[in-house]
Amino acid sequence: MSISGRISPVHFRIWRKVVAVAGLAAAVSVSAVSAQAQAVQRTGDSGNEAGRTDVITAISVASDRLLTAVRTEAGHLRLIHWRVPNAGAIQRIGDSGNQAGGTRVIAGDLVDNQMVATAVRTDEGILRVITWRLNADGSISRLADSGNQAGRTDVIAAVSVRRRQLATAVRTHEGNLRVIVWNIAPNGAVQRAGDSGNQAGQTRVIAVDRVDEDLIATAVRTAEGNLRVIAWRIDAAGTVTRVGDSGNQAGATNIIAATASAAGQLVTAVQTEGGDLKLISWRISGGSVTRQGDSGNQAGATRVISADSRMNGQVVTAVRTAAGNLRVIVWNVGGGGAIARAGDSGNQAGKTNVISAQYLANRKIATAVQTEAGNLRVIGWRGP
Repeated sequence: MSISGRISPVHFRIWRKVVAVAGLAAAVSVSAVSAQAQAVQRTGDSGNEAGRTDVITAISVASDRLLTAVRTEAGHLRLIHWRVPNAGAIQRIGDSGNQAGGTRVIAGDLVDNQMVATAVRTDEGILRVITWRLNADGSISRLADSGNQAGRTDVIAAVSVRRRQLATAVRTHEGNLRVIVWNIAPNGAVQRAGDSGNQAGQTRVIAVDRVDEDLIATAVRTAEGNLRVIAWRIDAAGTVTRVGDSGNQAGATNIIAATASAAGQLVTAVQTEGGDLKLISWRISGGSVTRQGDSGNQAGATRVISADSRMNGQVVTAVRTAAGNLRVIVWNVGGGGAIARAGDSGNQAGKTNVISAQYLANRKIATAVQTEAGNLRVIGWRGP
């Protein structure tokens, strides 16, 4: 399927996750969920092609391309463009150089053909959305930014809602969750279109993904320390409406990642109060958010979690184990919410501190990590 064919009013976010999975079922059958676990194989890495960093966000931009948005050793935002083959060395093909200044928090997503939006916390503490063009030769050009259209924030998550529309889920200066919608012109100009106002309360941790046409979900850690999933409807004009939440269906958690595993289904990957990794599946329909199932005790202690999905019922989590090592785990999620561990990478990677994971194509996974020495490394994987 062509890129232009993937971008439609029906599901911009989903097409990015289903590159090269044509012909696969939209949900995993019960037999697939109970299938025997298989290994996740390391296929290559970027070696020493990048330097020191302490903040990393990975964005899938094509079946063989990954973008990493990082905070350099000097504290500046830098985007790096990578070619990720099916096997072998991962090649750095371009970067943004010194086109951006100081930043402390980074989120982002693909918002159009070869256009990416990053949402950052500047050195002054302000939320700023910056648009970028990925050029055919691998170079990256800054297009525009939101200037001072938003205020102070210290937690940021971002997801594309529809073509050239970005939603940022942030913790405001007062500590409250706010969803802000940005409409982006073909030339990259950024305009604040609307926000959720005071429809949500205090939060400490935020994750976000798109779960259906014009519907996103935020997974947050409340002021009481509990996980809550909130569904929001966003129209083309940028109006944000809270349509439902999970209430008290989940308990205490510390770390949260979230990814849509199928249309109308969200998976949250959390660190439980006991320190273990647990995946929880949720059905989001109309104004209801219903817990379907969870992974139980299929995973152990973890300290860092990143999650992504290819929207056919399979989810990848990249975690930092209790020993400090990177482990990539693939999960099958049934339409009814059952979750089964399908395979993992075992001991094929060493110690890491920061992790961001993305599906690039069918069974093709990339992790962008901070190594024990503090350097950025991109590692390719082939899942079961």
